[in-house]
Amino acid sequence: GSTTNRTSTCIVGGSKESLDLMAIGDIDGIGHEAKLQHPLDVLHIPSLNRVSICDSYNHKIKLVNLDDNSVVNWIGNGTPGHVDGNGLTSQFQEPSGMALVYREEGQYLYISDTNNHVIRRVNIDNMEVSTLNIDNIPPPQRKAQFKRITNRRDEEAVVHFYANTSIIRIRINMDNDMHINEDAPSRYQIILPKLSPLTIKETQRKLVINPHLLKYEIPVSVSNTSNFEFPVILEALVFACKRNELCKRNGYRFVLQGVNEISESEIVDITIGASSSI
Repeated sequence: GSTTNRTSTCIVGGSKESLDLMAIGDIDGIGHEAKLQHPLDVLHIPSLNRVSICDSYNHKIKLVNLDDNSVVNWIGNGTPGHVDGNGLTSQFQEPSGMALVYREEGQYLYISDTNNHVIRRVNIDNMEVSTLNIDNIPPPQRKAQFKRITNRRDEEAVVHFYANTSIIRIRINMDNDMHINEDAPSRYQIILPKLSPLTIKETQRKLVINPHLLKYEIPVSVSNTSNFEFPVILEALVFACKRNELCKRNGYRFVLQGVNEISESEIVDITIGASSSI
């Protein structure tokens, strides 16, 4: 439809001066006399013929009477906390969203109690506040973030490692006149796909290369050998120098292919010569 002649009007809170950004507070009243702080959600309650507001920084749910634009506190005593019970004595911590649900036994307001990290439920008929009990949800786990450490897109080689030994072996080969720069962060990382049956200790999945240690063996735990045959990626970034010349940044990318057979794991050979660089 047409959007002409549509306007927005402040009905509660704020100030008559549109640029007054400090017209905040926690005051019941009518129109601009009422004060809110960081309201985040509104919801119409048909049975009350009122509009509820998440007054987040005041830790309250307030009600607006649209007949006269009056605002009153409805739920929460304003002290940040996590206390169930009667509506006006309960405590929230920055409520931010609401949903109204009708059930046979009554109507309920569900509230996102943001900084308590819970969902609260209010029985509108008797104003009892409770915390929704959600079972069997594991806490969030922070996953290691792997950013690319080399711009190489093509693989040096496909290297096989075997289920019986479960070791990824790395060897750095240097030309006689080359050495690893001790002042630069040479390193490698192993990137596992999602749902991988492999487990590698985080301290060994990303490791700074010791300039004086040119061989590495990385233990791999396998949860399901029947699903072992899949590729993982090994990236390496090595800062190598030739005597009396500038150092070069050398990037490598290998596909490590798991094989469910009995054999000795192949070696990831990182060969650094005067001509290798990225």
